[in-house]
Amino acid sequence: MTRYFALALNTGSLTAKTKPAASSRPKFSWRPKNLRSAILSALFVLGVAYLIQVNSISTKGYEIKQLEQKLVEVREQNERLELEARSLKAIETIQAQAQALNLVPSQGVNYFSGNGYAFER
Repeated sequence: MTRYFALALNTGSLTAKTKPAASSRPKFSWRPKNLRSAILSALFVLGVAYLIQVNSISTKGYEIKQLEQKLVEVREQNERLELEARSLKAIETIQAQAQALNLVPSQGVNYFSGNGYAFER
């Protein structure tokens, strides 16, 4: 019986080994097929990023060109307005407008002397 008992003790130590829990994410191996797909994915992402950047730069260039054109137009308009302001300030223009309004030039100007009045202190 001792032999049976010894076998029973030995069989207890032969319990089935459990496998370690499999990780939830798959392992990535650097096999040529996986490496090729990784490189192609990276190239695709870089290509899309390049297209986005080129499109953005060309749009900015177009906006800059429009703003420069608007700046030239505003400068030209400013020059025209300054010229018009100078011509309106000219003596000849003022005299012509005074005659059109039937205004007559004053002949003699009498200034108030203000001697002996309350506003002098």
